[in-house]
Amino acid sequence: MISERKLASGFASLWHEVTPMADTYWRTQNLYTTHFARPIENIVNPQLRAFTSELAFETFFQQRDNSFVSRQGARALAITCAPRVVTYISRFADGIVPAVASEEEAAIEEALTLLNRLTMYFGEVEARKPLTIRPSFPGCGIVNDCQGDVVAGNTLYEVKAVDRGFRITDLRQLIIYAALGRSSRAFRFERLGLLNPRTSQCWVRDVDEISYAIAGTSGVELLDAVVEAISSPSAETQ
Repeated sequence: MISERKLASGFASLWHEVTPMADTYWRTQNLYTTHFARPIENIVNPQLRAFTSELAFETFFQQRDNSFVSRQGARALAITCAPRVVTYISRFADGIVPAVASEEEAAIEEALTLLNRLTMYFGEVEARKPLTIRPSFPGCGIVNDCQGDVVAGNTLYEVKAVDRGFRITDLRQLIIYAALGRSSRAFRFERLGLLNPRTSQCWVRDVDEISYAIAGTSGVELLDAVVEAISSPSAETQ
């Protein structure tokens, strides 16, 4: 069994089979992102970006029942979340966490700005849509159980708080979640979206539009093809 991230970043032959036109499609898609606010000012050491991004999202998750908390309240919540995020980030070989109080303070400030962008986007662009943060998807075939980032109404979002454009692997990750949601009959998504609170950019498209562009089939047919591919005995040998 593998993670959805490993499937998205590898298994080239599988992806070429189910999405033969994906690379061509994705070469231009970063030209069509939308800015919903100004990019944030990065104030922490770049090596701490993973920590600040995770802290922002963990705080967003914890305040999900009250998105309109004051900055002081959000700060208190972020401070409470920080030890859990340190433990999580430290699990990874390249995981860097704040070493001194001044680094932690700067990281919290940047995380609060990222949190502001997340709250702004889902409070304005997806206003009045029911939100599910960290939706769970049952595993299927070679893919383990996993969690996505945000569901707003019928749109599934992957949040990437990074200093780069969106990548084809980000889109693949969304497709995997959507396929698992269809396989388990737990979710039916009409749109897929990528959101970067660091650059304040988003990209959202209908599932059918994406599918016809990368596979020449409907969204349902594409998701079924992904489920079939990851459930095939040959999937483990790729």
